[in-house]
Amino acid sequence: MFESPIEVIFCLTMTFLSYAGNTMIILVMTSSQSQPRAKTTRILFSFLAINDMCFMTLDLLKMMLFIGLIKTRADLRIAFILMLAIRDYSNWILVVISTERFLCIFRPLTVKNCCHKRCVITVLVTIFCTLVGLGVFLQLYNSFLFVVCFELSVSFASPLLILTVETIFIVVKLRKMGRQPIRRNAQKQPNNSATGLLIAANICFIITMLPFRAIYLLRLIDINPEYREILTTVTSIVLHLMTLNYVLNFYLYFAFNANFRRDTFKLIGYKQITAGQSTNDE
Repeated sequence: MFESPIEVIFCLTMTFLSYAGNTMIILVMTSSQSQPRAKTTRILFSFLAINDMCFMTLDLLKMMLFIGLIKTRADLRIAFILMLAIRDYSNWILVVISTERFLCIFRPLTVKNCCHKRCVITVLVTIFCTLVGLGVFLQLYNSFLFVVCFELSVSFASPLLILTVETIFIVVKLRKMGRQPIRRNAQKQPNNSATGLLIAANICFIITMLPFRAIYLLRLIDINPEYREILTTVTSIVLHLMTLNYVLNFYLYFAFNANFRRDTFKLIGYKQITAGQSTNDE
């Protein structure tokens, strides 16, 4: 990576877009003018945005170190552990968001007992500390079997499985709720709003992370030397694609979620556009 000026420009551009987009997510989630959302939902999406910016910051520092803009004698293993933890933390934040949505829809009367602010923050801190601990273990005991198991289960397979199953159940349940006129006005709009953000984030996760994991598996196989150069090129491409997972969330929310788009317009002062959209959406 960073073998050409184009890759450096790509890194700088993605970092800028990540900061711009994720900052807007935080502002929308913390704004009093936004659509009514649960405090836990606001916290979770804000955590996801902050984590994505942290990953892009470390990626930028890695680029600057690689091309010689900064020099350090520090132990880079610490930075590697943090980057690995932050990379996977984004996936597990999505799992927590999905689980919170799942409980809100399937256990609306009891969800506040287990999905309150303190509980959510405790879960987020516990997950991050666990990922850091696994990263330390990975560095101290660099076992090939452990590395493979970590990458396939903790980093990708488990989050993907949980997200897929919960999202399917959520979508099916919301469709059934939409057919019930009595409950439609009370629950459809807030549930669909938060779920729409979740589905957009899940789509981004699958599109950007699945190719990276597939290439990772291929690199474990002893392939024909004549294909190694092609695999190296493809690996560089999917690494750049993986980076988009930490950049695109805001732009997907804005493109595919009317409520989030309306909140963004309110935040930046486009009241006439907001009013027009409200009329069209209704």
